[in-house]
Amino acid sequence: MSRLLGALHGSLEALEAEGIPHAISGSLAAAHHGYVRATEDVDIQVAIESPTELQAAAGRLADGVHRIDARTWSFAREVTVELYEVRDRLDEEAMAHRVEGPLPGDEETTASFVGLEELMVLKLREHVRHGHGLKHVADVQQLLARNHDRLDGERLDELLALDPEWRETWDELVETS
Repeated sequence: MSRLLGALHGSLEALEAEGIPHAISGSLAAAHHGYVRATEDVDIQVAIESPTELQAAAGRLADGVHRIDARTWSFAREVTVELYEVRDRLDEEAMAHRVEGPLPGDEETTASFVGLEELMVLKLREHVRHGHGLKHVADVQQLLARNHDRLDGERLDELLALDPEWRETWDELVETS
């Protein structure tokens, strides 16, 4: 976890130094919301006006920088750091509804995380978009199991309404859980 925390701290420091709004997503956000699982990367949502905003931060993040797609940056380090640019309404909602809390494994450092409902729908979107096996669906199931008593159903419905495939995937997931 120390390599992961080192990569996370360095990434957050670089983004903050450049004034780039961000929120931790992926497995580290899941850990913040009560579902801890092994991970080897750091995922961060970033809100930028143009890709050039990341250029100054890129030098601080790592030497090996490449684009995964038009809106995803990957920084080669001991631990891979992936920055996901805000690309659609769901990403905008994830940035607008960030929550603050301690970093998993470092209770003294506070950071911004994607909210629970937003994280669950981001994971559903990734499953629908890329069909990465069942990892994202399993993450959603575990998040739901650990947070069913604090889940904001109305908020979740608003987010699922953004795409019929997300709603369909959610309904199937709940049916089988």
